[in-house]
Amino acid sequence: MVLGGSLMAIDWSKISPVEFEKLCYRLLEEEGFFNLEWYGAAGQDRGRDIIGFRDETPLPGQRVQKKWLVQCKRFLTPLSKCHLHDELVKAVEHQPDGVLFMVSNALSANLRDWLKPASQQFAFEYVFVWDAVQLESLLSRHPSIQQELFGTRDRAADELLQTITGGENKRVEFRETVPSPEALVREICAFANTSGGRILLGVSDDGAIVGFKDAQIQDKVQSWCNDLCDPPIRDIETREYALPDGTVTVIEIPEGDDKPYLGSHQVWLRAGMSVRNATREETGRYFARRGFFQYSPDLDFALDLKAYRGQLSTFISSLEEGDSPLERAEHMEKLLETLLSGVNGFGVRSRVRTAITELDFIITNKGTNPFLSRFDLYILVEWKATNRPVGLESIDYLARRASMIGTKTAILFTVNGLTKSAVEQVSLLHRTQSLYVIVLDRKDLESIATGENFISILETKHIALALDY
Repeated sequence: MVLGGSLMAIDWSKISPVEFEKLCYRLLEEEGFFNLEWYGAAGQDRGRDIIGFRDETPLPGQRVQKKWLVQCKRFLTPLSKCHLHDELVKAVEHQPDGVLFMVSNALSANLRDWLKPASQQFAFEYVFVWDAVQLESLLSRHPSIQQELFGTRDRAADELLQTITGGENKRVEFRETVPSPEALVREICAFANTSGGRILLGVSDDGAIVGFKDAQIQDKVQSWCNDLCDPPIRDIETREYALPDGTVTVIEIPEGDDKPYLGSHQVWLRAGMSVRNATREETGRYFARRGFFQYSPDLDFALDLKAYRGQLSTFISSLEEGDSPLERAEHMEKLLETLLSGVNGFGVRSRVRTAITELDFIITNKGTNPFLSRFDLYILVEWKATNRPVGLESIDYLARRASMIGTKTAILFTVNGLTKSAVEQVSLLHRTQSLYVIVLDRKDLESIATGENFISILETKHIALALDY
C-alpha cells in the first residue's frame, strides 16, 4: 500500500469493487474534478462511470470548463483493444470533451500506442488512462485517501458483518457450506440472470457465523462455472474474511452480460430470498434479447437450445459424408437455414445456388439485438464449400453483389478459410468502401454448435475489422 507519502505496490485483488470506486472518486476530487455524478450499478468489477467537470487554463486569465467521462474499471485480467474500443463507443452518448480510464492493472505499450489514433476516430479532445502504476503514484501524493479508505482492513469486515446482520435478500444468500456443484451453479446463474449478488459461505440461514474456509474454493467455483453454466460465467471472485466468530468466504457474482445463463439446462432467477425457474415467457424474452431465438411462448427454450445445437452438429458432420456433391450441397443449405433461423429478427428474403458448392442468401435484418441494429436492412450471406481457400476473385465478386443490393454488411462462410490475398482484400474493402465482410469458417460453426453465441462471434469479428481500420 501507500505509506507515509512513499510509493509501494498495491495488491489490487485485495481491494473490493466498491472500495475501488470510492478510491477513483476521491482521487478525482483531489485532482480538481468537480460536480461528479455516478452512472451505473455500484460494486461491479466492470465499474461505474463518473461524469464530471474540470477547469483548464489554455491561456493566462482564460478558464475553460471541460466535461469528462471517467470509467472506473477494476480488471484483474489484462485489458484488450476490444475492451477499450467498446468503452469508447459507449462514451459517445455522453458527448464528453474527454474520456479518462481508471484501471487497476498496467496498460501495455501497444495499447497506449493504439489509443491515440483510436480516440481520434471518436472525435474526443482527450483520452487518458490512469493505470495501476499511475494510481499508486497519485495515492502517494494524497496519503489521506489511503487512511480514509483503507485505514484498517477491518472496514470491509465491518461492512460484511452489517450485511450478515441485515439477513438474506435479493442480492445476498447464506450457506453454511458448499452445496453440490450443480446446486451452487443454479444459485450463481440466478444472480447473474438478475442483478448480481453474493453467496456467503460459513453463515447459517439465521445469520449465525459457523465458519467456512477452503484454500481451493476460487478454482473450484470457477471450474464449476466454466463446466456447468451455459454459457460459462467467467467473472466470479471469492474472498475470505476473518470475523470474530469464524471465517466467512464470499462469492461475488456480477450481473451477466450474456443472459440467460443456464444451469442444469434451465434458466434460474433470483426472487426475493429464493431461486426459481424462469417461466417460458421470461426465458423466451431472454433469448430474444440475446438474439438467439425468435420468441414464441409455445416453445420450451431450454430443450430447443439443445436441439438447435444438435442439428448444427449433425449438419456440420454431414458436410463431408454425402454420397455426392449435390447431397453435400443440400446439407450445406440446411445447415445455413438452421443457423440463420436461430437469430431473432433474421428472415430469408431470397436464396440462390450459384454453383453446387456455393450458396447465396439475402437476409432481411429486423433484429432488436443492439449489435445487429447497427447493420443494414439487408445482409448478404454467402457459403463457399470449395476444397480450397477462398481467393481474391471470390471476395471481389462478393463486394459487387453487396453493392448491387445496397448493403455494407456481408457474412461469408467458408470451409477452408481465405488465401492471403483474399484476407488483404477484406481489410482493403473495409478501409476504402466501409464494407464489412465477416468471415466464419468451420471452426466457428463447430464453436456455435458446442455453445458459443453466433451473435457474439459476429460481433467479435466485426470489432476486429473496425480496429484494423
